[in-house]
Amino acid sequence: MEEPVYNHGIDTIDGDHLGLAVFRGLPILIVNLGSKGRFADQIADVEYLHASFAEMGLAVVGVPSDDFGGEPGELDRIKDRYRLDHRATFMLSRPMRVGGDRPSPLFRTLTAFRSAPVRSDAEKFVVDGEGYVVERFGPDVRPRDKALLAALKFVLPTLGY
Repeated sequence: MEEPVYNHGIDTIDGDHLGLAVFRGLPILIVNLGSKGRFADQIADVEYLHASFAEMGLAVVGVPSDDFGGEPGELDRIKDRYRLDHRATFMLSRPMRVGGDRPSPLFRTLTAFRSAPVRSDAEKFVVDGEGYVVERFGPDVRPRDKALLAALKFVLPTLGY
């Protein structure tokens, strides 16, 4: 049986530990990212989702990872790329393993949905207010794609879907 993401925490890019249980009752969009990778252009659209839906209760969590070669460098440089170069204001974790033989515990939980490993940057996981993954999109589905927007509207209680 799948477990809720609320059982996990992240270390934020700013150095704090955050238990994901703080989002209990709220939907979460979790996206693994590579700010220098093939899909780095999607970061602006993830920011758009954050700006558009945060007031409705959506938490957006970006997870930098160098598993696919898209997140090289030291932590301070990675942080600068997101905050200064990409102007990202959504929550960011410290870089973590998302794929391969030993993904982080959070990504083991996320990938239990559809039982498939993360194979690229820009995979998106839509988590409902109970903490369970209800939809998963690969990098070919951009953040503003109508299928992803429909999944977000489904889990956002303020939109009444």
